[in-house]
Amino acid sequence: MNDKRYLLATLCLLVCVCPSPLAQQAKPNSESNLQTRYVDIGGYKLRMQVAGSGNPTVVLEAGSSESLGAWSDVFSEIARFTRVVAYDRAGLGTSEIGPEPRSFTRYATELHTMLHRADISPPYVLVGQSLGAANLRAFAHLFQDEVAGLVFVDPFNEQIFRSISAKEKEEAIAREDAQAAKRSAGQQAEWRLSKGEALKDFPELRSFGKPPDVPMMLLIAGRDRPPHWPADQPRVHHGRAYLPQGPDRHRRGHQYRADP
Repeated sequence: MNDKRYLLATLCLLVCVCPSPLAQQAKPNSESNLQTRYVDIGGYKLRMQVAGSGNPTVVLEAGSSESLGAWSDVFSEIARFTRVVAYDRAGLGTSEIGPEPRSFTRYATELHTMLHRADISPPYVLVGQSLGAANLRAFAHLFQDEVAGLVFVDPFNEQIFRSISAKEKEEAIAREDAQAAKRSAGQQAEWRLSKGEALKDFPELRSFGKPPDVPMMLLIAGRDRPPHWPADQPRVHHGRAYLPQGPDRHRRGHQYRADP
């Protein structure tokens, strides 16, 4: 499975180049030290799983409507070389529902509170897929001194509808509206956030500006994409939204990988 191989290789590289003296303390681990915790972040609890040891800690942020189980293919592998955390956002999986309205900033703040109350100290290598990548952009904007590296996997971003027509965009939103009606309250809240951003030209996402100057990797699926996924979007628009262009493209280890 190529996407799993690329992700693990990327994380190994980022852990090795992380500018932290603690990064060298990571040791081989198995899943035998896996812990599941419910962390109170202010009147409601988030479920998190943590395994492994060493720094930086890899924090996994799942895609839209997904629980921490979305990372099951790679979680134990990452725990072999450093500490890894996965969690259910408020209202997803077995985490308790949080206050509304939802926003990327609220999700990022909840994650930050959870990590610190669980005594999981920075630095963090943040890995986000789809909507989770947007939450991590908020985290990196708010807490940039705690971020050692960023990995974006098929990220939700401001350019996501650029390659399709207004009619196609309207149809895509209508399809998702129909699906959202069948989902949980937490999943519906995430969809309202995504839809609101898309309809207003992504005001919150745009407010975060450029990511901090840390090692960064962008992983984009070239195969097995969902139905209705714009054909040219992964290779072009995602890369422009996240990685430096021109002479700065490889600054501080920035890389772009499209799975062919």
